[in-house]
Amino acid sequence: MGGDDVVEEWVIAIRICGAAALAAIVGFEREASKKPACVKMHMLVAASAATFVGVALLNTQKWQLGDVNRVAAGVASGVGFLGAGTIAKKEMQVSGLITAAGIWLVAGIGFAVANGYWYIGVLATALAVVIQFGFFWFLSPTFWKDMVQKFPTTTTEDDKDD
Repeated sequence: MGGDDVVEEWVIAIRICGAAALAAIVGFEREASKKPACVKMHMLVAASAATFVGVALLNTQKWQLGDVNRVAAGVASGVGFLGAGTIAKKEMQVSGLITAAGIWLVAGIGFAVANGYWYIGVLATALAVVIQFGFFWFLSPTFWKDMVQKFPTTTTEDDKDD
């Protein structure tokens, strides 16, 4: 439980809000790109994952009922189904895979934060932002064209035989 021995309901409530806030950061890029899943959907997925986990934690400590790992498996399956709804195939083009992966990621963020692993949730959020925004820049053809122009390759007499 993230190092905590006892978790109170108000702590779970804060964690649910935190999971939703982190998911909003991930969902922002999807909404800005006009993709199927908006910020609200990402927030709801993370908040619901955190809620399921939080209730399982409370049940485990209060009545020794529940298994948080089984809850995680159930959430992952359910969110996988939800993410599949964002995937579309039109002729030979498949779209929505990044959105589906983002939805699955925010469920994991919700799970981590609900268990008290804030640093994992924040790290996953930061990684998602780098992937969503940074790779767009890194993979753009103009980036590589500029790199080739800035750092031209040169050959020497030695290299010609290779």
